[in-house]
Amino acid sequence: RLVAVFKGAYDEHDWLKPELNSYGGALSAGFGERYLPQVTTAERAQWQQIQDEVHSLKAGPQSPDVEKKITELKAQQGLEPRIMALWDRGDPSPTYIYRRGDHNVAGSLVSPGPPTVLCDETRPFEINPPFPNVKSTGRRLAFARWLTRPDHPLTARVMVNRVWRHHFGTGIVRSVGNFGKTGAPPTHPELLDWLARDFVAQGWSLKTLHRLIMTSNTYRQQSLVTPEREQIDPYNHLLSRMPLRRMEAELLRDTLLLVAGQLNETRFGPADAVTVRADGLVLSSKRRSIYVQQLRKNPVSLLESFDLPAMNPNCLQRSESLVAPQALQLMNDAALRQLASQFADRVLREAGIDPMQQVHRMYAIALSRPPGPEELEACIQTLERLTEESSKSVSAGTTSKTEAARRALTTVCHTIMNSAAFLYID
Repeated sequence: RLVAVFKGAYDEHDWLKPELNSYGGALSAGFGERYLPQVTTAERAQWQQIQDEVHSLKAGPQSPDVEKKITELKAQQGLEPRIMALWDRGDPSPTYIYRRGDHNVAGSLVSPGPPTVLCDETRPFEINPPFPNVKSTGRRLAFARWLTRPDHPLTARVMVNRVWRHHFGTGIVRSVGNFGKTGAPPTHPELLDWLARDFVAQGWSLKTLHRLIMTSNTYRQQSLVTPEREQIDPYNHLLSRMPLRRMEAELLRDTLLLVAGQLNETRFGPADAVTVRADGLVLSSKRRSIYVQQLRKNPVSLLESFDLPAMNPNCLQRSESLVAPQALQLMNDAALRQLASQFADRVLREAGIDPMQQVHRMYAIALSRPPGPEELEACIQTLERLTEESSKSVSAGTTSKTEAARRALTTVCHTIMNSAAFLYID
């Protein structure tokens, strides 16, 4: 029945290739048949402008200079902006239950719809075209409406549970991909029900759901483990404290770039290619991790070290390892050392040369809080000691006092970027 729902778009007897197919001429080579040109963006307008210029050059007198110009424009233009899409092509082939799984031996004809075990006989699964005179079966739209019925027993609960797991590290139902009898029972069933009903009442607004959870007393607790909490709730099933969670791989990378003042917040556009260094490290551009190209053979080193899951197949819940390569990379990676240097430069620009102001600014940027008295004293003493040690080379003429102070600040900034207070969300 589910196969039949999607048969209008995924029909083995009317198959569209997803990639590696010539689509619309040489300038668009490499796109598959599942790509559509309806991209109304500045990127599309820029591509079209170059396309028009190429056509006008081809229409005029030809010369070596004109051919060179056309070649340069094509290289600048790149592939035509398209979107990979799935659309209902109408009139799909029938769906059968194959006897013993053999596609040559068709059994009973199957109608589209949810699995029968999930259906309510009093409310039949109705399929209607989305609007008159359209070449579409309407099956996927009917399935979407069935999934998002206000009284659907699963959809809202599954979504709420996944958002909860994102914020607390563990879902109210720990088996986030299994709400059945073989899955884990909810630790707080009434809370799950209430959140699901409120989620639907608020128009399925994820922003409202995030705000509700993050402004709750439960979310705003400290992660401090007291003897009383340890005795009453040793595994934190009762949410007596906030679980201590390490930043996810993408969040860690983006935050390192952000505190160093190097994060490129330009949105949209194609993925940025990665660079493989001679020493084997794989680096990326300074845009957010969501815009970094994901290659199975060359994953970004920092993301791989901190448990970025494979993009295929789907990952329901990430693993969180604690292994030596993570600390070694944060300490020794030349790219991270450069970020620490840029972090120090930012602190110098914003706080000046006073060590106390530098420490306060460093904590505000990296940890979003002021330093405690002991932390402040330890950082200032460390800055003074490292500056003094680095200044010993001043007599040899290799280091100025200003550079010595900058090196000391870079080391302390690098230490903060390696600290548990930076890596973990409490």
